[in-house]
Amino acid sequence: MPNYFPESGTQEEHVAYDKWCDDHLKVRSYMLASIYNKLQKKYETMEDARLIILTQRNTFVRMVEPLDKRSKALYFMRMVEGSSVNDHALKMIWHIEELARLNLIMDNKLAMDLIIKSLPNSFSSFVQNFNMHKMEKTLTELHSIPVVYEKECTTWGLM
Repeated sequence: MPNYFPESGTQEEHVAYDKWCDDHLKVRSYMLASIYNKLQKKYETMEDARLIILTQRNTFVRMVEPLDKRSKALYFMRMVEGSSVNDHALKMIWHIEELARLNLIMDNKLAMDLIIKSLPNSFSSFVQNFNMHKMEKTLTELHSIPVVYEKECTTWGLM
């Protein structure tokens, strides 16, 4: 690392600066030694440890942002009373599949539970029946069951 310290500094300041340079070199070396080989090659030309940290942080944020956005959308999604259960279930399944594409594979039971718990009060008897029978379904099967329930309830004037 080039010496940027002005010549006019005191002996104490020169000693402190030299110590900082040594410490900085150690930190940079430890950082490079602890990361994946491909990243080492990318960062070995960077002399400033702070720049390495900022670059990695920005890379990480760009990778995590879509995952965070999808998982928040999924976990907080609720079907609005009177809207289409078909559209709602398809949207939730799409978010689950998007998370899988981002390498967040969700357990099928958790995915089913999220969908079931997102249904409005008008589906309470369906939810109770579903939970009581501990149904094991694929997401596609789970999608079709409340759609059929909604059609039957609408036909009989129960919704």
